[in-house]
Amino acid sequence: MRSAILAPMLLTASLMACGAVDPVQPPDAGADAADAAPGGLDSSDPGPISPERSMLVVATNATVQGSRLLQTFAAEKAKRGIRVSVATEDDYGGPDERGRARALSIRKWLRSQYRSFNYLMLVGDPGTGYGDVPMLKVWPRDDLQNACGGIDCETSGTDAFYTNPNGEWDLNGDGRYAEWGVDDQKGGVDLYPEMAVGRIPVYFGDTEDLDRTLEHIIAYMNADPSQLAYRKRMLFAKAFAFFKGEIFFPNTPPVSADVDMATTSEWFLRNYLPPERGVAFTRLYEREGVSTSRYPSEGALTQDNLIKEWKNGYGMIWWGGHGAPTEVVRTVWTVDKNDNGIPENDEIKTFPLIRTETTAELEGTPGGFVVATSCYVGRIEVPDALSYTLIRHGAAVGVIASSAPASADESAFAEMGPVLDRDRFDVDRVGVLFFDGLLKGQAAGALMVKARLDLGPANDIDSFQEKLMLNFYGDPSLTLFDSAADVR
Repeated sequence: MRSAILAPMLLTASLMACGAVDPVQPPDAGADAADAAPGGLDSSDPGPISPERSMLVVATNATVQGSRLLQTFAAEKAKRGIRVSVATEDDYGGPDERGRARALSIRKWLRSQYRSFNYLMLVGDPGTGYGDVPMLKVWPRDDLQNACGGIDCETSGTDAFYTNPNGEWDLNGDGRYAEWGVDDQKGGVDLYPEMAVGRIPVYFGDTEDLDRTLEHIIAYMNADPSQLAYRKRMLFAKAFAFFKGEIFFPNTPPVSADVDMATTSEWFLRNYLPPERGVAFTRLYEREGVSTSRYPSEGALTQDNLIKEWKNGYGMIWWGGHGAPTEVVRTVWTVDKNDNGIPENDEIKTFPLIRTETTAELEGTPGGFVVATSCYVGRIEVPDALSYTLIRHGAAVGVIASSAPASADESAFAEMGPVLDRDRFDVDRVGVLFFDGLLKGQAAGALMVKARLDLGPANDIDSFQEKLMLNFYGDPSLTLFDSAADVR
C-alpha cells in the first residue's frame, strides 16, 4: 500500500483496543514594516541587525512578567547576533480574547511586522478553543469524516497560520478554516513561508515549566564545543505500522503488505549517511512476534531499550509507531493461533514505546532533535503531550510532530532509488530533509520552511493536510551544532 495512516491504536476498541544557518530570506521590507516595533523585551545590541538575524517572540504579559529566563534567553540570542523582540497583547490587542479570536488578532498584527523577522517563536497556551497564544483549528480533510473509526481525522491544530500572515483562510465564511478545495483557492490559504516558526507551550500560566524548558535550551546553546560529539549520533526506533492481511478499520480491505517503518531508516542510512559523513547510529527494530523486521539492528525495539539508549546521548532521534498525544506504541503480531497466516485482531497486541510519564527518566540527557512518525504526538492541546514533555525535560530541544493522523509511505521508500521523491509532503520525507539539513548546520525552523517549499508541489489533499498538521516545537533558530563557541 502506498500510504498508511498511523492512527492512534490506544484510543478505541475498534482500533485494536490503536553556527550560522541558511535562514529564510524574507522580502525587502515594505512600507508597513515601518510600524512601531513590538513592545516587551528586546535584546537590542549596538548597530543594525538584518531581518535574517531577528526573532519575534509572541507571548502574553503574564508570561513575560512571570518568567525568570525569557530575558536571559533573549540576551543569549543577542550574544549570537540574533535580535529578539517580544510582543504581547499590548502590541497585538484583544486582551480578553482566547482561541480563534486571539489567533486572528495575532495574525492580523503580524501583517505589519513579519518582514522584519526571520524567526517567530510562539510562547503560550496552544489550545485552539481557549489558548492565549493558540494554534488555529483547521479542517483540511472533510473527505475522511468517519474513516478513522470515530476518531477525529478531519481537523488539526496548526501554526502554519502564522508562518505567512497573508491570505484568507475561510473564503466561504463558514467557520471551517483551511478546507482543501475551498480555502486553497486564489486569495485563500498561502503556505509559502515568510517566517520560520517554532512553539514552546505554556499551560495554566505555569511559567516555572516554561523556565525549565528555556533553561535546557540555554544550556544547549552554551555547551562546551568539546562536548558536541553526541550530536553526530542518530537513534532510530521503528515499529511495524501494519501486517499483511490485517484489517485495520472495519469495512476496509486487508493490508496488502507488511509496513515496517524501519524501511525509511534504512533508505536514509543508505543514501544520506555514508561513512565519510561521520555519523554514528543505533537502530532499534522489531524482534518479537510472528513478523519481525528483515533489517539488521543494534537492539530490540522495546520501551526499556529506547530509554536506556537515549540516555547515552543522541543529537538526532527518529521514531515510528502508532501514536496518541501522550503515548507511542509498537505493534506486534504475537502469535498465529489458528495457523492461517492472517494477523487477526486478537493476535495483535500493542506495547508502549515511549510515554509521557517515561520522558521524566530522560531528564539530564543531552538534548537532541526528534522527528515523530506517529499520529497525534503533536496535539499539544493536551498539556502532557509527548512533544512538550520531551523539551520540558531537556531530552529534546526541537520536535517535529503531528497534531492529527500522520501517514507513513514506507512502500515508496522501498521502491525509491537514491533520489528523494519530492512529489508528496509527509512526515517521512520531512524527516529526510530535516536530518540532512541539521547535519549541514542549518536551523531547525528554516528546515521546516525548506520542506514546505520543496515537498508536495502539486498540493494534493494529503500534502495539504500534512503541511498544516506537522508543527515544530522548540526554538526555530537552533542548529545541531550550537555551542558556547557561537558567542560573539
